[in-house]
Parts: sequence; structure tokens; C-alpha cells
Amino acid sequence: MDLQKIIFGLTLLGRDAEQREVVERIKSLSQGQGGVLLVEGSSQYGQKNIVRNMVTNSGLPYFLGYGSRIPVPYDVFRFSFSKIFEDFAAHREQNLQGINKLEKAIYKGIIGKTTRRFARSNLSLEPKSQTDLHITFSRHLLNEDLPAIFYCEDLQWAETSSLELLLFLIKSAMSTSAPILFILQYDLEDKGMVTPFALRQRNVSIMQQLKAMKSGIKRRTGLRPKEFVGQLQDLEYTQKLVLQPVSEKEIERVFKKILGYKLLSSTYVNALCYLAQGSGFFVGELLLYLSRNVLEFRSQKWQLKYDEHQIKLFDDIDYFTLANLEDLGEEVFQELQRAALLHYPISKKDWAESSSLSSENFKNAAANAVKYGILKQIADGYYVFNNDYTKYTLIASCSSEEERHLHTNIAASLTESHPAYVHLFHWKNSEKPEMSLDHMVRAGIENEKMMAYENAYFLYEEGAKLFPEAREMFLEISKDMLECSKDKEKKKDKDFLEPLLALVKLYRIAGLIEATPLLSDEDIALWKKIIYDYSPDKTFPDFAWLLLFLLKSYTASVKTYFKPEVEKLALLLIRELCPGKDHQTKTIFLQALVSFSQNDEQRNRLAVNIEKWGSLQAKQGNLLDAAVKYLDSYYVYLSCKDYFNCARALHLTIKLCQENIHNNHLMPLLQVEALRLLACNYQSWSHEEQKKEQEIQDEFAPKKHLNYALQSVAAFLDSARFGLERYKCPWLTIYGLQRAYNFSEEMYVENDLVKELLDQAKNEWEIIADESYDKSAVIIANSSDVGAACVIGEAVLREGVSVDIDVECCNDLEKAVEKMSQNDISFLLLQPHSKFSFMSTAEVMHIIASYQEEKPSGWFIREHGDHIQFIVWETTSSKLLATCLKFLDEKIVRSYV
Repeated sequence: MDLQKIIFGLTLLGRDAEQREVVERIKSLSQGQGGVLLVEGSSQYGQKNIVRNMVTNSGLPYFLGYGSRIPVPYDVFRFSFSKIFEDFAAHREQNLQGINKLEKAIYKGIIGKTTRRFARSNLSLEPKSQTDLHITFSRHLLNEDLPAIFYCEDLQWAETSSLELLLFLIKSAMSTSAPILFILQYDLEDKGMVTPFALRQRNVSIMQQLKAMKSGIKRRTGLRPKEFVGQLQDLEYTQKLVLQPVSEKEIERVFKKILGYKLLSSTYVNALCYLAQGSGFFVGELLLYLSRNVLEFRSQKWQLKYDEHQIKLFDDIDYFTLANLEDLGEEVFQELQRAALLHYPISKKDWAESSSLSSENFKNAAANAVKYGILKQIADGYYVFNNDYTKYTLIASCSSEEERHLHTNIAASLTESHPAYVHLFHWKNSEKPEMSLDHMVRAGIENEKMMAYENAYFLYEEGAKLFPEAREMFLEISKDMLECSKDKEKKKDKDFLEPLLALVKLYRIAGLIEATPLLSDEDIALWKKIIYDYSPDKTFPDFAWLLLFLLKSYTASVKTYFKPEVEKLALLLIRELCPGKDHQTKTIFLQALVSFSQNDEQRNRLAVNIEKWGSLQAKQGNLLDAAVKYLDSYYVYLSCKDYFNCARALHLTIKLCQENIHNNHLMPLLQVEALRLLACNYQSWSHEEQKKEQEIQDEFAPKKHLNYALQSVAAFLDSARFGLERYKCPWLTIYGLQRAYNFSEEMYVENDLVKELLDQAKNEWEIIADESYDKSAVIIANSSDVGAACVIGEAVLREGVSVDIDVECCNDLEKAVEKMSQNDISFLLLQPHSKFSFMSTAEVMHIIASYQEEKPSGWFIREHGDHIQFIVWETTSSKLLATCLKFLDEKIVRSYV
């Protein structure tokens, strides 16, 4: 009897219904219907084997992914898509070497202009933001040979960056009905804990066992697998498959059918059923053990070697698995122990290089492991364990000393070409854990470069616990540098650059050990001098990675770096390392600093820098870009209620428009919007002054709020006059004048001119509305984007299409959908801060990612039969206005209408 074949087949024991369900989902995929299949169950039930075999034998293109217990950025995707991540990291690294190329390095990546613009302004560094990498990856997957299957094992060990990217991919694929089936296997009860066999004896305390756990529960923040599964399972395209234990009755039937109905007593069979724990895999392990130790096959049937009462069974199924593995021979067993400790999936090259066997003996050992079903080759040069229980048993069979010795051998065999996190994993668990400090910093920086900041923080936090001496090391190097800088003789021969860069790297761990400053003012002054002496381009990349990490990893809820010191370092980089006229790079870091510090001083710095950037653009003749920068600075000033500088920034915009009103036909439209914003600014300023005056309650004090109220009304009137002259669509004029009229009534300011112009604009709007049109359009925008909405309205009216502009239904999904369905053309004007309850930033990005053709600007067009939907997407109100002006200028509507 070929028992080995029977044992392989036992993995599928009692899984007919589950197999049929997977087959049905794959069949639906072949017909073009994608979706998500969640496969939940304990690893002992063998669901990995079942699903993996069905995926690999489906005849469809497939991609495999694996969750990892170590913080590897985007670990789930690295096996099948490693080149994308290598290219992305290399691209950022390469571009960061040039001081004026930081924006390109961090935010442009390898994708189209639209997503670059989105990523650049939103910094793409927030843990939950959609990065340019998400867009790139989504487009790459949607351009693959479809239909296809993405199968992920051990989702419970996937880290946050993988889960966020996976969620993004699923929603992007499903938003366009792409034929991709995501099969996600997980066991939320898998804690990754293994107790060595040596500590399972009755005389060993529970505390000793707990201390000897081979790997603890992975600390998690951000998006967790349980939350991830919860988000998916409620979606209409998701199905869930839960593997339950096989019934004892079915297991009993299998034992009796294979061994014979009269060979063993019912008591003995019941004991075997209990040990099997409802797992076909354990049934196979028990049969294999019995066939080698208790039974012999004679006369076409199994017979006992001894009397039944002489046969003793282990108390734990793990001992049966261990005995079966030891029967493979010492060499195979030792090599499998080594393989169990390697990073997953197992690289045959790494395994062979760390092996103590000769090349021939290693090949035989690997071949036997595959032959007896311990390992499965999933690709050329890569293996996985057929069942995780085998892997855990092999790890548990090592004593602590043996495991550390194996890790040491593996670590020593690794080359510099291996990622730092692989070195770190083995050195940390080796006989020389002190060797892991450098690799821990390198692994963290690798995570930073992939924007996996949470992983990086986790590594540095662990490093602070493992190496408390790192702080003393940092202070010792700083002290030595200061002493040498003061000694003229030592200063001549001292190379300050190398220790400075070492401190920049070590700061990540040393700064977490105590919440006190590491650097004195004297240290920072020395750092500044070294930067000048050695040229900023040699220190900029190292400082840039550090500061981006420090600014983005800060949260008030966890132990983190000393905040005032981080601000000092950020200002050091912005002032000393960035060239004076490189306002783009400064803006990126100042935006991050504003998010970090949340104070008006930094906001003011950011606004001033953006304003200078605008002036530089104006001198270079980039008029539209200059106006957008001035408007950006206005919005930043507005966030800290600096109404004076708000007015100044808007006056700069108006002056720029007036000076170039005949040079650029978009300038008059920008002037109208700048005047409207100026009126709104004076209105807010008037309200602010009124509150102050009411608090003082001095009737003889000057009434400043009335002055600002008058200026507001005057600006509204100017905006209205220009608007009526230059816009065919008077909607914006009506909107602004209605606000001016209400405000003047509130402040008791004369409003005869306002009322006159308002009536004139309403009459013009009625005339336009009474005209006959073949098609109709609706524009849905947030109230902060009314200027951009009117620009689009102008473009639509020019093409003979009736227009309805709505800024009220942005929080009402039913009303918005109804309006869109009632019109031939619909426009959605969106930005990250738009208050659209029915379309989040993420959903917009899924739509953008679904476009296989990269777009040259920030608008996206979707056709549904006769209905055309335009999505205009930008990161700020000023950029949205600029994009709409281009939209008007390039006559995009005409080409579709």
C-alpha cells in the first residue's frame, strides 16, 4: 500500500464543500467576475495546501504573497513583485543625492503627473495616505494579463503598509470590475508562539515556558489584520470561507478504512481521533507514525507488531510529528531545522549557503524534504512548508543554544546584497545579538525609504529596549567631536563628517531611550559648521531621511522623540542644507513641520516660503504658477487667522493679474477669484474685530470692524463687476453678492449698489436659464471651491449646455446621485479637504488608479453610456482653481460635448 500518497490526500479530508466553493470562485473569475475570497481557519486544517494547489493548478495567471513576522515593508507583495519595490527605492535613493531633486525623489516616483501633484502636496508620508506607490502598483496590477489570482498566505502576519496597499488594490480593482480574484488566507488565532520540547516537561514552570517562547506576539499599530478583514467582509464582492474541524465520526471512519475495522479496539481508535484534533494533516501524521513504529504491512493488510496494550501513545500530537521528522535521517532533519528559521518563503540559495553539508548532500536532503511532503517548491529556487505545524515542530525541537547557533551560522553566510531586515532577523536571535544594532538602523532606514514609517518606528523602539547603551554611545561621540573641534591640533587631523553621519543614524534609537534632549546648542552649532565645511550635498540625504521620519512618526499617544529638539533639527535642515532659492524643497519640509508642531509660528514660516516661491515664479514668467503660490500662501495664513497677511497675499495676486491682464487671458478670471477671496477675508476679519470689541465693551473705542466690513463689501462689488464683464456665467457673481448683501444687512452697511448688481446678475441668469439647450450638466463642489465651479460652468455654457452649480448637496449622497442621473454631464470637483461624505479621498484615488492610461493633468473622465462624468481632482483649493482654468483653456468639454 502506498501510504505516502494516502497521507498527501488526507489534507483534503472532509473538505469537499470548501473545494467546490473555491472552484466556483475561480470559474466565475474565468468569466470575468473578480472579487475577494477570505479563507479563515487554523493552519493545522491544511487550508493553505488546499487553496495553494487549486490556485497553482487553475490554469490562470497567479501571484503569491506571504505575511512575515519581521517588519518588512510591503512584505506581502515582495515575492511576486520585488522589482517594483526595488525600482521605487532605488529611484528615491538616486534622486535624493541631488539637493534640488528632493521633491522628485520622494513624491514623483515612476508615475503620471496627476498623481505626482497629488502626492507632492499631500506629502504622501502620512501612515494612512494613498501614496504614489499605491497608484503605481495598482496600475501595474491592472495592466497584468487578466483574469488573474492574487493569493496571500498568513495575512495575520502582514504589516500595516502591506494591508493598506492590499486594501487599496482591492478597491481599485473592484471599482472598475477588473477580473482579479484576491484569495486571502489567515488564522487570527496564530500567535506565532512555540514552546521548546525541552520545556514541556511537568517539572518546568509556566513562567519558564512563557519566557522561552520563540517569538512573541507582534506589536501592532495602525491597520490590523482583524480590522482589515472586518472592512472587507461587509463588501458586496467579498465571500468568506471558514474551515471547521473534521468531525470525529469522519476521522474514525478513515482510520478504520485504512487500518482495518478489527485491527484496533474502539478505545484505541478514539484515542487517535482525540489526538487528530479534527485535522486531516494530523490523521496523516498519526498514520505515518503508526506505519513506521507500530504496524507492518503483510498479506495485503496492516497488522500490529505488538499487542495493543503494549503500545503507548504520546500525549501531544507534536511528538508524533517530531518522531516522523527524525525518521528522515539526521542530515535531513538538521537541514529542515535550518530551513524553518529562514526568512519566508525559503530561498534555496540562502538555505544552501548557510548549510554545513556538501553541495551533493544538501541537494539530496532538499529533494527528500520535497519527496516526503515536508516542503513544496512554489517557484524556481523557493520553498514553503506544506503545513505550518511541521515548521513549528522543527523550531520547538531546537534548544535555545541550538537555535542561536543556527541563527549565527545563517547570519554569517549572508552577503551585503541581502536586505538589512534579513541580517537583522538572524543576528538579533544569534549568539552575538550586539551585531544587530547596525542592521536595525539600516533596516529602519530601508522602511523609511519605502514610506513604511510605522515599521521603522517599531524597529527603533525595539532597538531602544535592546540597546539602552546607544544613548551613551551617542553622547560619547558628540563629546569627542566637541573636544576635537576646540583643540587646534586634533582639529587638523579629525574627519568630522563620518561621526556626524553616524550620529544622524544613531539618533533614531538613542532619541527614544529618554524623553530628554540629546543635543546641546553647542552641538547644533558644531553640526552647522561641519555642514558648511563639508558641503551640504554630502549631508543632505542622511538629514533628509532622518527628518522626514522624525516629523512623520511623531504621535502624542506613544513614547517618541523630544519634540523641541526635532523642531531645531528640522529648522537646521531647512535653513542650512536647502539652498536659499530652493523653495520647493523647503515647502515640503515646512509642510511636514507644520503637521508635526501644529503651531502658528511654523505655519507662518511655510506661508512666507510659499509666497517667496510665488515671487520667484512670477520673475521667471510662470504667471499661473505664481498666482497659485500666492493663493496657497493665503490659505496657510488663513489657517492661523493672520488676516493682515492674508490680505497682503491676495493683493499680490490681484497686482500680478492686473499687470499681466493682456499677457495671459486666464489672469482676469484669477483676478475675479482673488477679489472674492479678499472680500471673504475682510468679512472674517470684521467678525473677529467685532468679537474683540464686544469683549472690551468700550463704546468710545474705534469700531474697526466697520472699516473691514466696508472693505469687504467694496471687494465683493469689484469682484461682481469684473465677473459680469468676463464671465458669461453669472452664478459666481450672484453667489458672492448674496453673501455681501446678507453681510451688509448684518453690519448695517449701505448696500444699494450691492442690491442693484445682484438684481442685474439674477436677471442675466434667468435669461440664460430660459434658453433652450440640447444637453444639461451639473457641477457638484464644496463651498470653498465655488470659484473653480464657476470656471467649469463657464466652459459648459460656452458649448451650449445648460448648467446647474450645486454646493449644497455635497453631504447628501442621494441628492447628489439623483442630480447626476438627471443630467447628461456631471462634474465632481474634489480635493482632500472637501466635505464630501459620499466620496472620500481614498475612493477618488481608487478611480484614478483604475485608469490604465496616465493622464497629463488633474481631471479624469468616465463614460457610462450617454452619461459623461468628469472628476477634477487636486490637493488644494488654489490648485483646483488652476486646474479648472486649464480645463477651460484647453476646451476639454468641447471635445466630449
